[in-house]
Amino acid sequence: MYTVLQLRVEETYKGSRAPGEVIEVKQLGGTFEGEEYLEEGATALSIDSTYALFLMSFDNVPASLLNASQASYIRDANGAFAPVDPRNSIGPEVVRLLS
Repeated sequence: MYTVLQLRVEETYKGSRAPGEVIEVKQLGGTFEGEEYLEEGATALSIDSTYALFLMSFDNVPASLLNASQASYIRDANGAFAPVDPRNSIGPEVVRLLS
């Protein structure tokens, strides 16, 4: 089971997506008959948050995170990024290196 999110691109560090473009990103897991399922080690993305995501894309299917726990960083109110998954040992400096 997958959950497909529609996300608006604000900035692209690598790739051809333009600011303002809406892309689909899938995550393993979701809700079915009132039960929530989530990939072990994964953290679900939240609506109304800003992220730096490391994605792999293919033709005609939603993009996927490169890694369930190490490919998503959330931006805080001050504009700084932090790993979504607290077990992620790859710090937010990886996001700064891209900009």
